[in-house]
Amino acid sequence: MAVEEVNSVSNTYNLQVIYRQYSYQSSDVFDSVCSSLEEGVIGLVASGSSNNVKIIAEIATNFHVPSISPSATNPFIQQTLTTEYLLNLMPSDYEQCKAIFELLKHHEWKDFSILTSADDYGINGMLKLQSLAMAQGFKILNNQQFVVPGSHHDSEYAQLDIKMELEVIKQSLSKIIVLICDGWYSPAIFRQARDVGLMTNEYAWIVTDGIATQPIVLEENGTIPDYLNGLLGTRPTISLNSPQYKSLYNKFVTKFPGKRFNLGGYVLTLYDTIKVYADGLNLYYQENQNMESKEFYCHQNILNGEYQYWENGYKFLGALKRVDLDTGMTGHIQFDKMGWPRNVVYDVLNIQNQNFVRIGTWKLVSNELKLPYKAIYFDHSDTAPTSKPKTLKGSKFICGILPIKPFIIETSGPCEGKSCYTGYMIDLIERLKIDLQFEYEFVQPHDRKWGSYNSSVQDWTGLVRQLVYNEIDIAAVPLSVNSGREHIIDFSFPFMDSSNTAVMRASKSTQNRFFFLLPFENKVWFSVIIMNFIVTFFFYLANKTSPYGRSASYVHALMSCTCKECLKHRSGQKDPNLTTLARPLTRKCLFTKGSAKDGRNGTNFYNSFWIVSSGLFGKTRGDSPDSLSGRFILCAWWFFMMVVTSMYTANLAASLTVNNMDIGIKSVKDLLAQNDITWGTVKSTHTESILQSSVDPFYRELYTRAVSVGNESEAARKVREEKYVFIFETPIIDYEFRSDCDVVRIGAEFQSFEYALGFPKGSPYAELINSYILQYRETGVLDSFWSRWLAIQDSTSNCPSSEGGRKLTLGMSSMAGIFFALAIALTFGVFLLIMEYTVAAMRDVRTNSQDSKKSFWGSLISRVKLLLIYTFSSKSVYQHDEMEEEEEEEAGCSARFLNKPRQHSIM
Repeated sequence: MAVEEVNSVSNTYNLQVIYRQYSYQSSDVFDSVCSSLEEGVIGLVASGSSNNVKIIAEIATNFHVPSISPSATNPFIQQTLTTEYLLNLMPSDYEQCKAIFELLKHHEWKDFSILTSADDYGINGMLKLQSLAMAQGFKILNNQQFVVPGSHHDSEYAQLDIKMELEVIKQSLSKIIVLICDGWYSPAIFRQARDVGLMTNEYAWIVTDGIATQPIVLEENGTIPDYLNGLLGTRPTISLNSPQYKSLYNKFVTKFPGKRFNLGGYVLTLYDTIKVYADGLNLYYQENQNMESKEFYCHQNILNGEYQYWENGYKFLGALKRVDLDTGMTGHIQFDKMGWPRNVVYDVLNIQNQNFVRIGTWKLVSNELKLPYKAIYFDHSDTAPTSKPKTLKGSKFICGILPIKPFIIETSGPCEGKSCYTGYMIDLIERLKIDLQFEYEFVQPHDRKWGSYNSSVQDWTGLVRQLVYNEIDIAAVPLSVNSGREHIIDFSFPFMDSSNTAVMRASKSTQNRFFFLLPFENKVWFSVIIMNFIVTFFFYLANKTSPYGRSASYVHALMSCTCKECLKHRSGQKDPNLTTLARPLTRKCLFTKGSAKDGRNGTNFYNSFWIVSSGLFGKTRGDSPDSLSGRFILCAWWFFMMVVTSMYTANLAASLTVNNMDIGIKSVKDLLAQNDITWGTVKSTHTESILQSSVDPFYRELYTRAVSVGNESEAARKVREEKYVFIFETPIIDYEFRSDCDVVRIGAEFQSFEYALGFPKGSPYAELINSYILQYRETGVLDSFWSRWLAIQDSTSNCPSSEGGRKLTLGMSSMAGIFFALAIALTFGVFLLIMEYTVAAMRDVRTNSQDSKKSFWGSLISRVKLLLIYTFSSKSVYQHDEMEEEEEEEAGCSARFLNKPRQHSIM
């Protein structure tokens, strides 16, 4: 049709087309090209794959015959002089990848996979897309290539089997897939993708021009299958709205009824190729009067290595490069100096109602993507899928485990599968299963080891080895994070912080009977006692001499009073009419001496000492000094004792926090300085690894001399039965020995690290699981799991515990010292009582008259009798009280004066 249109409007030349069909064998291509050149052609339409086009162009270039390709897209095809005479109507794979990448950016599909054919077309597209993704921070989750059939027959296309590659993509959790291959492979690919579940509304596929330019390849029974509705693609633009296209379309469907899909992008590019040749001839004839074709002896020339050049070929090539065709079916056609099209525009297509529909365009010159029309997606969904999966629905993981309390506990009794295990890790995996909707099963490594590098066999052991060889999907254990493992496996976000701890069983604890003296040194105790006497002296002095104190105010009042009573009282005269001071005038006045001996007066040294000393025990007497100086001194003393008492209480509580057991060593560094106690850890664990590789020579020596064991249970047995120090991870040790009250820590924790799940390197589901673990840690879910298992263990423990550490239960053996001290104080108090009676009896002997003089023992016995009578006989007490009341009435004003001295001082 193109040749007919060209010849119908040209009076200068008449185009004739020579058809040569060739296979994909290079020798067949060579024969076809040479046969055409020997017939004197002026140009070649180099169709087919980029490899075949390159062969055609290299042969034609040797004879200076231009060739135009409507199909080649290899960006490297024109980088050498061997293809100098080649022009391309299709943009290179690089430009198409830019258009696809902009489509990915528009949808925010930052994670995607690439499925390509293992040929130049697929590999070139893949490389450019990878480059763009890396530059923009996008992530290619998977890159799968499939081997293309060699014969390119329909039967070979149908037998294409890429189920394995598709399964790998599915396991990578990729939801966006870019397919780069020849269109004839696509029907088999999409059928198999549908079978493995990659054609649902959770997925999106983008195809290249290998498929989008020839939609006929997707037909089944004359139509595109319904399950392909939602497929996205790119192709070099087609001028669908131009008059030229509409005219050609009408002519085509009239001439070939029912072949509308045959009029695809590739066919229209062939049409434009003839138009370019026609415009090039027109330009050539405008500058040159004559064009003579030339018949070559192609086969012979090539064999001899001597080529005949077409004299008009270079000029004709120049004319072709200057073609400016604005009525092309594939847009405005111009060429750059390398022979590639200048005005690169790609259509963005979407299969809707079983037909490719243009929903937007992308232009190279501005790198601008416009999508004015809405796309649909698989299952007729109008919502674009996300590149990051929200669940792991449909996935089943093999989880490697090793029993270790409280993380993984094997249940006793008959069980099957997952029900055989409980623990912290089981809770975590179950929570992930519920939130991410996956299934799992447990397996244990054959060697029952965690995983370390075995230099003798140059391989890893245990769970780490299973991850390296993809035998398991997740190491569902508290796997310690270290640099050695990080090189070969991936870790999840840490779910718990940890460190190493050393423990051993202590011998019988030693109790200090006088523990209550521990908070202070002896110097402190003596200093407090001395300060008590010093403060007493200053307190007494202030109260005794201050004019506002009781004693000084009494003396001042009596000595300055001018009333008769006080004058008589001071002069010592007796006046029977003075009833107020009747009884005191019988003896010397006590006030003139300034002693102010009064049972309720706190100014004497004895009372001052008692008031100050009560502050030692946080108590105060009811009476208080009147003077400001005395009160200030007393407040200062109370403040001093408040601080001392607070420090005593805090230090006493601290000294009782831990039961000081006799373990002989204070830290792990003490282990190297003795030979009685052995130590070790569990082989092939993180603890052993970091001890071995530590930069600290102490830890390396600790590893060298260690007596390590095969598992945690064996280590626990050695701790309980032998003099053995177990060095291992803190959470495991705390749980294992929580019920062993005689197992204590040695020193502080050391060598901090973290617990995480383990994944094979490059695991696709690690990122999603990480997001949930981070969420669990932020919301306290992980803490609740740990608290639950600690609570279960606490319920079976006989060791009292509290927040912050293990407390000492104070039994009678611990409190014996304070009881002993109290007993001594009581005994001394009884001794003082006896001494008081002894002194009183001696005074009775001296004060008795000669007639009623009693001996010392008589006086003592008499006082004891009175004590017994008045203590145990209420009648005697009443009688004695009545006698005292009568005496008080006789005393009159004297008693009131002595008992209420304040009133007298105000006179």
